Amino acid sequence: MIIYKNGWTVNKFQRQYLFATCNLTCFTSLLASYMKVGLVKSLPIYSIWFTSILYWWDPVKGWRRDLDVWVSHSCIGFYTLCLGYYRPRNWLPCALGIGLSSLLFRTLSMFYYNKLALLHDNTCSLESEGIYNCPFKNDYSWKSVLYHSGIHIFTNLICGVSLYYYGSSIEN
Repeated sequence: MIIYKNGWTVNKFQRQYLFATCNLTCFTSLLASYMKVGLVKSLPIYSIWFTSILYWWDPVKGWRRDLDVWVSHSCIGFYTLCLGYYRPRNWLPCALGIGLSSLLFRTLSMFYYNKLALLHDNTCSLESEGIYNCPFKNDYSWKSVLYHSGIHIFTNLICGVSLYYYGSSIEN
C-alpha cells in the first residue's frame, strides 16, 4: 500500500473527490427515510455512510480504513441478500447491479492501484506527497480513484432504485 508523507493513502485532491462521492450515500439515506422502508433495509446504508465519512475525512491506514472496508463489504452483501429475501419488484436486476457494480469497480480500481504501486518511488519528494510528473503514474493514480468513486456512485444509485421498489411494492 502506498502511504504518502502526510500518512494518507491518496493525495489531497483525490481525498476531496472521494469524500464528496462517499457523501452520495447521504441522498440514499434520505431516500430510505422518506420511503419509510424500515430499519433492517436502511441500516446497511446508514452504516456505510457513517464509516465512509469517518475514513475519507482523514484517509490514513488504520482501524478506520479497516472498519470502512469491512462494513462496506458486509453491508453490500447483506443488502443484496435482503433483496433476495424480501423480493420487491425488480429485485433481481437490483441485486445483480449492486453486486456486480461493486465487484467490477473494485477490481478495476485495485488493478490500477497495484500498477501504480509497482512504479511508485518513495525517494522522490513529489511522489511521496502524491504528485506524479510521469503521465503513466498520474494516469494510474487517477484511474484508481475514479474507478473507486464508481463504487460510491453506481452502488448508491442502484440502492436508491431498490429502495424505491421497497417503498412502493411491499409493506414495511
